[in-house]
Amino acid sequence: MNRSLIGSTLLLAALMLPAVAFAKPQVTIGVTAEKEITVVNQGKKSVKLVPATKITPNEVIVYTVHYANKGDETATNAVIEDPIPKGTVYLADGSASAPEPEFSIDHGKSYNKATLLSYEMKLPSGKAERRQATSSDYTNIRWTIKEIPAGSSGKLKFRVKVK
Repeated sequence: MNRSLIGSTLLLAALMLPAVAFAKPQVTIGVTAEKEITVVNQGKKSVKLVPATKITPNEVIVYTVHYANKGDETATNAVIEDPIPKGTVYLADGSASAPEPEFSIDHGKSYNKATLLSYEMKLPSGKAERRQATSSDYTNIRWTIKEIPAGSSGKLKFRVKVK
């Protein structure tokens, strides 16, 4: 009798294992690019976003990163990264979405807060000098979201100017 109870318990545990293994967060990400245009309506100017199908120098592009947790558990400390497109400069105007983003100046190898990013530059004299990175040095942007509950979604935004 004891053997059949152990066997039944092991069988039940084996049957439940796949359900436990599949109970996890599943975060999906999508990105849209829109350009800012100025519209004049009855003498009033306003900024409107339209799909960025054709871009020209000096235009401002707004990137929106859409995320969703399609899993059945909360995603914790979800990291969402996006490259800053070549030929553009990140606009450090405070318009990036919360939480506060971190930036990379080495194509995503390392990240830090904007105020802590620096690099070493070799001077003509051969001496090395540490310099504060600026928004034109940024190559990537990253956010860490503490929690994305199952079934929820959100979006993050940042702006760049086309060179």
